[in-house]
Amino acid sequence: MNKSDLNEAELDALFDLAREEVPAPDPAFLARIQRDAVTALRTPEQPRRAKAPGLFQMLRASVGGWLGMSGLVTATVAGLWIGVAPPSVLPDPAVFVSLAAGEAAADADYWLGSVEDDWYALEDG
Repeated sequence: MNKSDLNEAELDALFDLAREEVPAPDPAFLARIQRDAVTALRTPEQPRRAKAPGLFQMLRASVGGWLGMSGLVTATVAGLWIGVAPPSVLPDPAVFVSLAAGEAAADADYWLGSVEDDWYALEDG
């Protein structure tokens, strides 16, 4: 231990002296704190408005969420695929576009008639 080190009694005396001297805060500082507190009490925080949902969010909610949206997209893609490259059982839509109105109606009657005949054949067994 050094000679500059204080013994325990001297150290206790310094701590007692420090406890007795309590500095008083500046009155201007206390006035500012009180003014800020009163101002904070007078102005309550305004509640935030909820953000309106966007068009895509409303559409997604109206079809049942992501599950409904995925079904809708799948049906759209399948319909586009069948429309562009129809199977051999279905008539080609390009033929209907290229034909005149009478020819298209006759062709439609032909296709619908064959479906009707098949239906009756299924009923007869």
